[in-house]
Amino acid sequence: QLKAIEKIVEKKVYIEVPPKNSEKPKDINMNQINFLSFVDMNKLMKLSREYSPDEVKAEKLLKLFEEAIACGKRFRSESELYKIPVSSSSIAVSKAISFGSKSLMVLGYGTIGNLVVKYALSSKLEKLYIVVRNKEKVNEYKNFINEVDSIISCTSSPHIVIQKNYINNYGNDILLIDLALPRDIDEQTSKISRVTLLDIDEISKLDLGNKNLRKLEMNKHKYIVNEYLNDFINWMKLREITYYIK
Repeated sequence: QLKAIEKIVEKKVYIEVPPKNSEKPKDINMNQINFLSFVDMNKLMKLSREYSPDEVKAEKLLKLFEEAIACGKRFRSESELYKIPVSSSSIAVSKAISFGSKSLMVLGYGTIGNLVVKYALSSKLEKLYIVVRNKEKVNEYKNFINEVDSIISCTSSPHIVIQKNYINNYGNDILLIDLALPRDIDEQTSKISRVTLLDIDEISKLDLGNKNLRKLEMNKHKYIVNEYLNDFINWMKLREITYYIK
């Protein structure tokens, strides 16, 4: 009997099936197919028939995909898990937005910085400054520090990149988020009345709390998965009866 497991990981759908002529499992990039709105059912049907010429089995596999996708869309919509960030980069951007920021400066464009920028670009920020390592322009970012509402720093620098004296004592409130280890931002900046400083430890606590919130929401909406599972099982039973009636 043909078995298929759908795994959605990093925007990819991995379909694992018993090896056919020692071939590797098919790998379908989600960006290359229309997933119901977004999944191209014709491609999935073709794939299922490739591994199972049996029309009945192919139909069952297609129905399984349809139900799984519909279930996932409803689960995402009703649970709203996407509103609960669970990574340091997404939490940092979320904090900046909730702070009321219209402008953001990101220091560092490595793995974490790249993710911070990704989340920032999907927000409603009006201005985004990205500071990367450039010896010729290394001091230019200091001229803009006091013009932004929030700063997220995540460089690999071994020394402090934002000193207390870089921040003006007077002006609008500013949020400084330090995601770097060792520190990027001078702890003394927190003594400036207009500064709110968050470090990686505080962000990590929020991360843990958000993960627990997600687990609660997932368990709260588990009934959705059970509904679709029961519907599929009942559909399978009905198909078996229909087969014998024919």
